[in-house]
Amino acid sequence: MLKPLTFYIRNKKKAAVLVLVLVAAVFSVATVVALVQSVFHTSEVMNLSPLSSFSIVQPTGRNTEEAKTALENLENADSMYGVSFTFTSVSTLFGTTSAFIVFPDGADDLSAIFTRCGLVISQGLFPRDGHNELVAHESILLNRDLAIGDSIGDFTIVGSFIGDAILIFGSISRDVDASVGQEAFLVFPQDGNLFALNHEIEQQLQYWTAHTYSIASRRLQDEFSTINLVMSIIIVMVVLSISIAVGALVYTVYSGRYEEFAIINAIGHKKTRIGRLIFAEVSVLAIISWVIGIALSVFALYLINMAIFQDMGQTLQFITARGIYYTLLVPALIITLSVVPVTRRLSKTDLISIIERR
Repeated sequence: MLKPLTFYIRNKKKAAVLVLVLVAAVFSVATVVALVQSVFHTSEVMNLSPLSSFSIVQPTGRNTEEAKTALENLENADSMYGVSFTFTSVSTLFGTTSAFIVFPDGADDLSAIFTRCGLVISQGLFPRDGHNELVAHESILLNRDLAIGDSIGDFTIVGSFIGDAILIFGSISRDVDASVGQEAFLVFPQDGNLFALNHEIEQQLQYWTAHTYSIASRRLQDEFSTINLVMSIIIVMVVLSISIAVGALVYTVYSGRYEEFAIINAIGHKKTRIGRLIFAEVSVLAIISWVIGIALSVFALYLINMAIFQDMGQTLQFITARGIYYTLLVPALIITLSVVPVTRRLSKTDLISIIERR
């Protein structure tokens, strides 16, 4: 019975070279994809996490009352609060993104919004009415290297909170003549019908501009579409180049085994059976290398997360669907580019004549 890997067990150096190259390829692709995807993940969390609880609707200047009336009449709208909002910058691994700063009309409204979003003060206090004060999510404070008592512009940070919605809330001093940011309404959906409310809001954009989960998600996908396309092209080219090189190496290894194949053929095994053996050998090596490469990538990303991302108030995703897809290209292409040429040559070779020439 022909057993896969018998040759490589007897020729450990050749096996080690192939495995090392394959592991390096999988490790590099998985790690790079995870780091690039971290930018998208951070932007997604900062932009979408607040909008998974509520929507922010900004009336167009001349139709404020009409907009308010239209919002009150939305079937899936529940509670609504007058706010103003702006944005602050948040660092990512390769640049910056933005997070909301929301100023409710008063402390009672802020308390109600906190309760509805499931947010909890972890340190400090709520902003006081009539003061330029902020309470920020702990992740943003970590990212910006800020603490209670520090300032963002003219506003002093007086507290921090934890919860799923990552943003900053604040109050505005009565001495400030002009409003900060853009005046808007913060709208909660009824019974968790967020997407139904998003749809209703988007159907009446003649009354307002809106920040909803659906709109923000589409905008984010559009902004990253070019980056993802460029990354895909680069990774596919790199994987293809590595696969061709490894395929050539495998072809060279198998070119020196034709006497072995001739003997196997002489004792009664057909060429198709030998071809299946070659496929099994290369596939097992590729799968083992893929598993080792993924494991090493996860370990490296864990160390990177501990050393860099936690200090930035972020969490690095160790394994992503896109990363799995790209890394699976490595064994798939290597199996194809090595097994096909070897088996084609095998099918055209007179194995009996090899024995006769010995």
